[in-house]
Amino acid sequence: MINTILTAFLLVLLSIAVHSSATTLTYQMVFSERPSRSKLHRLIYVDLIVMVILAATIIEGVLWAVSYLWIGAFETFEQSLYFSLVTYTTLGYGDLVLQDDHRLMGAIEAANGVIMLGWSTAIVVFAIQKLYFGSKN
Repeated sequence: MINTILTAFLLVLLSIAVHSSATTLTYQMVFSERPSRSKLHRLIYVDLIVMVILAATIIEGVLWAVSYLWIGAFETFEQSLYFSLVTYTTLGYGDLVLQDDHRLMGAIEAANGVIMLGWSTAIVVFAIQKLYFGSKN
């Protein structure tokens, strides 16, 4: 059990690192924007920011998926990635499940996903405020 918890916490730390990098990139994108840009230009910036956040989320899901493969929880990468993204987003279809000795890892991934998705929402809201309303806070 302790190995499962340690592995999961390492993955949480990696997720934080990926999300921090995405946050830095989107922050730079927002503050490189000049207020005189057109509405279309601002829309494109928001689209790009959402894509950066989505890419970060997928990278984080891949990290968890690789770990599920590594511990032998699933037979294929497709199964691991599917389970990971369904768990990370807390969708939880339940068609693929972890064995008892790995269940805790799935629960920690779901908690990690809730926090990271909230963080993602904050980034997008910040970008929209800055790009559309000029708010720097």
